[in-house]
Amino acid sequence: MEQMYRRSAFFVFCSEYRPSVKQQYPGLSIGDCAKKLGEMWSKLSQSEKQPYEEKAQKLREKYDRDMVAYRGGGTYARNPGSSAQGGDEDDDDEGEDEDDEEEDDE
Repeated sequence: MEQMYRRSAFFVFCSEYRPSVKQQYPGLSIGDCAKKLGEMWSKLSQSEKQPYEEKAQKLREKYDRDMVAYRGGGTYARNPGSSAQGGDEDDDDEGEDEDDEEEDDE
């Protein structure tokens, strides 16, 4: 699951160019937009891809630092009074209902 949050150089490129592709081709479907971005990426030289590789590497390093801090209880910034899921503490009652339903299925 960790890999899901690590962005590749291609995804960094896509996040930068997707708005302009959507503006240039307003009727493009999501899949066709992705194909267009893939074509654009494949036409770039290695030196043109380098800035995106560097940005992706920095994002991976930041993610790794954040995960170490989070898992180790380090200095990971979190809003005081919020739960790990971002909701109120009172939401725990809903989780109990889900557990009861799971037991009924067994």
